[in-house]
Amino acid sequence: MLQTKTDASSSSPTTTEYGTSVKPNLQKEDFAVYIDGKFGISFKYPKDWGGISTSSINTGVTQEELNSMNIYPRVPKVNATQIIPLEYTISFNKEKCAGDKLCGFYFLIREFSASTPFELTCSPDGGCTTYSLIADSAYVSQHANVNKNGLAWLCTDYYMPEGGSVQRSCRSYHKNLALSLLMSYSPAIQPTQDEIASSTEAGTFKIDNLIGKMADPNDFKLFEARYEEILESISASP
Repeated sequence: MLQTKTDASSSSPTTTEYGTSVKPNLQKEDFAVYIDGKFGISFKYPKDWGGISTSSINTGVTQEELNSMNIYPRVPKVNATQIIPLEYTISFNKEKCAGDKLCGFYFLIREFSASTPFELTCSPDGGCTTYSLIADSAYVSQHANVNKNGLAWLCTDYYMPEGGSVQRSCRSYHKNLALSLLMSYSPAIQPTQDEIASSTEAGTFKIDNLIGKMADPNDFKLFEARYEEILESISASP
C-alpha cells in the first residue's frame, strides 16, 4: 500500500514504504515533487496544498459477487480472477478552491497483466461494466490528444449532474500501468441545460466552452492551469 505521513518537525510531507515527496530546487519554490518508487512515476504539485494522501483500493470481486451484478449488455464476460485486484489512488489534501467550492485532483495507478487485464466500474444507477485495459491501451495510443514527457494522454471532459461538477480525465499507459489524472470542480452557480448544450461540440462536452458562463471564471482558470502543470510534469521511468 502507498502511504504518506507528515513529519512533525517540518512542513514538508514525507512518505513511507514506496513513495517520497521532496521539494524541488527551483527559483520559485511553489511546487513540491512526488516520486513513487514502486511504479517509477513522479509529478509535481502545488506546495501550498500541503501533503498528499495515498491509498490502495481493493477493486477485485468474488465470482459470486460478479454474478450478482447488473452487468451492462455487450461488455466482455469475464471471470472474477481476470479483474485487477488493486487501484492505487493519490489525492491532494486541499480539496477546496476560492469561495469554498469543492474541487480536487486525483491520480490513479492500476497495474494490470495478461491474466488480469480487466477493470470493473459501477455507476450510481447500479449498472456495472468491465473493459480491457489492454484494449484501452491501444485505443489511447491511437486517439491520444496530449503528449507530455514521452507519455501519450487521451483527455476527455465531462459534466456530472449528480454532483454538479465539471470533470476532466486524462489517461495514459506505460508498460503494464494504467495512469489517470482526474480533476473535479463544482461551480458556485450550476450551469443550465442550455449552457451545457452550447458547450458541447459534435456530441463531446468541452469545459473550456463553459468558462465564460461561470460566475467565477478566473478561479476555475487558475484551477485548470494547476491541473495542466501537474499533467505536464508527470514522468515515468524507462
